[in-house]
Amino acid sequence: MAKRDKHTAEDFLHLCPYFTSASFARAILQMAEKEFELMNTGLSPAHIHLLILVNDNKGISPSELAQKLNLAPSTITRMVDKLVVKGILERKTEGKNSLTYPTDKCLHMQKDILEAFKRLYKRFTDLLGKKDGYKLVKMIDQATAKLTE
Repeated sequence: MAKRDKHTAEDFLHLCPYFTSASFARAILQMAEKEFELMNTGLSPAHIHLLILVNDNKGISPSELAQKLNLAPSTITRMVDKLVVKGILERKTEGKNSLTYPTDKCLHMQKDILEAFKRLYKRFTDLLGKKDGYKLVKMIDQATAKLTE
């Protein structure tokens, strides 16, 4: 007689990479939104990530942003459009390329952005422990790199 698997449906959910990663992402998103809310910009964490890259890579192309943020180019275009309207980013055309630059407003936000990231990381590692929190972030980053190769 074959041995029956005694896992419940809930067990399977908690062993499913999609379910567990989506649940994790929602929990982290809530934490991030709380930290970035303190900046009072009305921007999502994804917009904040984009700003960090533009501040550090002045004149970055939308395709580079899409690659670095692991987002579709059309998503990047919509995000940049919103930030241009808010006066946070500007676009410049150089030849056939459209490049994205930070405005002074964006550059002045960088300190607050980095502080928000530090607060988020501290909350995360306070909950999980510094060593385990760091290890988990590295493992997720490495797994994402493998899955998107």
